[in-house]
Amino acid sequence: MGRPARRSAMGDSMKNRYTTLDVVAAVHDLKQYIGMRVNNVYDVNSKTYLIKLQKPEKKAVILFESGLHILSTGHDWEKSQFPSSFSMKLRKHIKNRRLECVDQVGVDRVVDLGFGDELSRVHVIVELYDRGNILLTDQDYTILNILRPRTDKDTDVKFAVRNRYPVENARKETTLPSDDQLTEAVAAAAMNFQARRLLSPLVPFGGALIDHALVANGYPKEINMNNLGVTVEERVRKLRSVITECSKVYERIHESSCHGFITFKSEQSPSGDIVESFIDYHPYQFAQCTEETTKKFESFSEAVDEFLSKMTTQKADQRALNIEREALKKLENVKKDQEGRVEELDKRQEKLKRIAELIIQNEADVDQARKIILSALAHQVSWDRIGEMCRDAARQGDRVASKIVQLKLDTNHIVMRLTDLYHDYEDEEGENEPVEVPIDLALNAFQNSKKLFDAKKAAGKKKEKTIQSSIKALKSAEAKAKATLETVRVRKDLAKTRKPMWFEKFLWFVSRDGLICVAGRDAQQNELLVKKYLRTDDVYVHADVRGAASVVIRNVPGGGDIPPKTLTEAAQMAVCYSNAWDAKVVASAWWVNKSQVSRTAPSGEYLTPGSFMIRGKKNFMPASQLIMGLGILFKLDEESVERRREEKKRKEEERGGEVEKEEKIEEEEEEGDEVEVDDSDGDDVNDDDMKEDEEKFPDVQVPLTSLSVGTKVEEEYSIINVGPAQRSGLNQREIAEKREREKAEKERIEKERKEKEKEAKLSKPRTKREKHKMEKIKQKYGDQDEEERELRMMALGNRGKKEEVKEEAKKEEIKVERAPRPPREPREDEKEKKIEEDDDEEEKEENSDEANLLETLTGYPTPEDTLLYAVVVVAPYQALNDYKYKVKLIPGTGKRGKAAKSAIELFMRSKKGSPREESLLKSLVGDEAAARNIPGKVKIIYAGKR
Repeated sequence: MGRPARRSAMGDSMKNRYTTLDVVAAVHDLKQYIGMRVNNVYDVNSKTYLIKLQKPEKKAVILFESGLHILSTGHDWEKSQFPSSFSMKLRKHIKNRRLECVDQVGVDRVVDLGFGDELSRVHVIVELYDRGNILLTDQDYTILNILRPRTDKDTDVKFAVRNRYPVENARKETTLPSDDQLTEAVAAAAMNFQARRLLSPLVPFGGALIDHALVANGYPKEINMNNLGVTVEERVRKLRSVITECSKVYERIHESSCHGFITFKSEQSPSGDIVESFIDYHPYQFAQCTEETTKKFESFSEAVDEFLSKMTTQKADQRALNIEREALKKLENVKKDQEGRVEELDKRQEKLKRIAELIIQNEADVDQARKIILSALAHQVSWDRIGEMCRDAARQGDRVASKIVQLKLDTNHIVMRLTDLYHDYEDEEGENEPVEVPIDLALNAFQNSKKLFDAKKAAGKKKEKTIQSSIKALKSAEAKAKATLETVRVRKDLAKTRKPMWFEKFLWFVSRDGLICVAGRDAQQNELLVKKYLRTDDVYVHADVRGAASVVIRNVPGGGDIPPKTLTEAAQMAVCYSNAWDAKVVASAWWVNKSQVSRTAPSGEYLTPGSFMIRGKKNFMPASQLIMGLGILFKLDEESVERRREEKKRKEEERGGEVEKEEKIEEEEEEGDEVEVDDSDGDDVNDDDMKEDEEKFPDVQVPLTSLSVGTKVEEEYSIINVGPAQRSGLNQREIAEKREREKAEKERIEKERKEKEKEAKLSKPRTKREKHKMEKIKQKYGDQDEEERELRMMALGNRGKKEEVKEEAKKEEIKVERAPRPPREPREDEKEKKIEEDDDEEEKEENSDEANLLETLTGYPTPEDTLLYAVVVVAPYQALNDYKYKVKLIPGTGKRGKAAKSAIELFMRSKKGSPREESLLKSLVGDEAAARNIPGKVKIIYAGKR
């Protein structure tokens, strides 16, 4: 079970897993959390899990990865959107339990975390060797769940659910080699075999501790066996002292907690920045590690946490460093290439000059050789025969024939070996060596030399052109290298400072009214949006088209109704992120309130993940055009945001002053136009006329008991499926429209029926009894107004008693509310509930401060703004009206990545912005996230051009 760790102690590659020594130190660090209660369990990926612990005044998180490491972490690790089945099983068994024990299983690289009391204890066993494993067992170590079921090849033990975990198979103590074993290993080892390689399989300490013991005993860590001693006994004795030193350090770490140490290397980038690269982490200050290349931490877990959290950023820094070096290497290669070309042309000129001068100096021999060859050719002597004649003449001592080296009659040339006639043969530099010169038989010696001088002159002109072009090439290469270095620097700075906004994992944009609209990329994200991000005042938008996005409009709390512009833009987003985009079919969307969206299925039905129940009436929008846009949003710093706020406040005050002046002028005009109206004639009315009017137009009395409130209409609902099994969207839309028409027809018929009943009751004549009763009421209360009626009712004691009773009851309620409650200690279940509420609050932290976040984003930066980074936004085109950089996207044939790259290059060529804007735009080139939100295959339209 305890195989040796993969060694990467002091190499250039990063350490990736624990040694036995690391496990001992990590267990010591985790024991301080015994007694804390499990708040929740999360999974980072399929092999990495987080256990969140909490008690009233303290919080902690344990991170463990199968086969690699276990530690307490303080960094915020990105969790999976939905918990895996394994993490759900862990939640079921260990949530709200206390961590009671943390132990190392024997001396193996296996850690046992115990939760709950002894009678009902649950164990989480983390194996940190080989491929690793994570197991959940009960108090008897019966496996309840396992991450990787397997069968051990050595012991033939099967690790599976309902089997028992063999805790007793672990090694109980650290076994060191005996003298006989050590002697046998030394005798069998070759003389050039390294000592640390010999000790590594014999002791369970790891390569870093062995290197420390070798250095502590005065030996280099790469020492070979032949350098340890002449005899086997001497080598065994020295190796035994090394093993003893390893045991001392191991016992020291095993008995008490220790500090953590990280070894690193520093490199200087071409831009002058110092780049640190972590190499290893240790629970001890090893002798082979110098203080200049070591960082010290308070605990081992803190060192490992820092190591793992910086791993991604350091890899990015290393990639940036490699890109910078590659750019400078290309620039250096261009320089060398241009220098080589110029040097080659210089050499060519020198060679042509010397050959031409040799021809002039040996003019007589060149012309004589040319006449002999031309004469032989004129007598139709074969080429082979001419060659034999030249060789025979050279053997006989002919001076001219001996200078002819080669015949190239196929090209009408010969090659002669010529020497400088005016040079000292005993010159120590040896520059008067014979030179093979090609001679054109069609030209005499003077013409041959003139031809060579012309070639030298042409080479000189070519050199000048090469120098001029090399200057341009160097400038271009330097500009490219500088741009590359600037882009790398900006990207590196952004990677360190930029924190992704919570909505960037979804499809998103900011509407013209300043509201965030988010949509899911798949069924899981749609479900997450509705469960976690759909609030009371928000609106849900969807379209009855296959593949349509579920859009959530995030309203401002207490902001009232969603503006029509935002609804239109969200509807356009829902349609464009559907199959309608590829089919180029115009469709319409609809919206409902949050209260109408439910995850509860009707009786007898089942909702798949990402599907929702829509209850009540849908509000259909007009048909949406398939037009999207791609724009750039810039992040502002705090000073720029504050300056914009002050400018906005000042403008509002100026606008408010202008409005007050206008209102004052209007009031003065109204005062001047006031006219007095005499309405005294209106009070002089004859009572007889009133009686006549009453007889002509009698009051109609409708008894309230005859009115019907209406029948209860059965609640209407529809199911929104966004999964792969969804039916055609056009059929669903037709069904929905048909239901709406049927409902409207029923309402119209019901309304007509009620109106007819009402007319029939009104047209029915009164009986004599009813007429007599109405006359008596008019005679008795005809001169009584509403105020007098209320006074008479109060005098009778009706209303007054009721109000007094209400006031007394209200006073009693106030007294009860203000009565102090005796303090009491919170119960255990209340503590658990509070822990869960705290966890929910942490999950909802990203929903807060949206207004402040939106204030820091602008689509039209000014020269006074300080920009931190840029973000690519894909939104309905009308939402990008106020953006400085924008292009229109319509359905087409272009790929998304190429379209995003072309759009950003268009923005850079437009030369609209400041150097900072251009550098931020350059950092977006090649960014994979830039094209993620484009609906599909597109065509770009920019400034009226396609």
